[in-house]
Amino acid sequence: MALTIPGLLLMFHRPAPEGNALEREKIPSASGRIKVGTVVLVAVALIGGSLGVTFAVNISMFAQSIGYSLTVGASMTTMIMIGNVCSKFLYGLFCDKVGVWKATVGALVVAMAALLCYLFAAGQTVVLFAASLLYGCVYALSVVGISRCCIAAYGQQESKRYLGVHTCINSVVMAGASLLVGVLVDGFGSFTPVLLTVVGCMLCSMAACLILNKRQAQ
Repeated sequence: MALTIPGLLLMFHRPAPEGNALEREKIPSASGRIKVGTVVLVAVALIGGSLGVTFAVNISMFAQSIGYSLTVGASMTTMIMIGNVCSKFLYGLFCDKVGVWKATVGALVVAMAALLCYLFAAGQTVVLFAASLLYGCVYALSVVGISRCCIAAYGQQESKRYLGVHTCINSVVMAGASLLVGVLVDGFGSFTPVLLTVVGCMLCSMAACLILNKRQAQ
């Protein structure tokens, strides 16, 4: 809160460093009507990536919970980070080629496939490493996805108004999910409920993306 609020004040009150008055007039006024339905759909579309990242940062603990050493857990983290770098490039490429919502659905499918590998192929180290490489796409969903989804949902100019809203929502979701991970693991003694919860939320995100894609096509 202490670091974010001053930054927001500077962002909203300082004049744009570039562009003339005519360009600044094109930026939508904050007094316009808020698109509540679209905000909810976009927030749901982004929640899968947010929860996915929350699990990703606990991957070493997951590896240890199923009997692997910290070395294996750290190696899985490395694979996720490699997937993180590659997936951001690929996600942006597919957004341009097939559209944001289809690319987001594709990334969610890849992430869920990795989660299913964690659930049902936990005894095979090679599979876990491959799944971790694929699972790195959750960072594309939670970082690149916010701006791309906002532009697709609200338009280039209107997206500037809603980008901060969805960034804030994602941050709150991730903060709450971090606490939820601990509660679920302590309560059930395993990461299985966490994995199932993330899969369920990703399915909800897919549904929201399909609805938004249908709206865009109309």
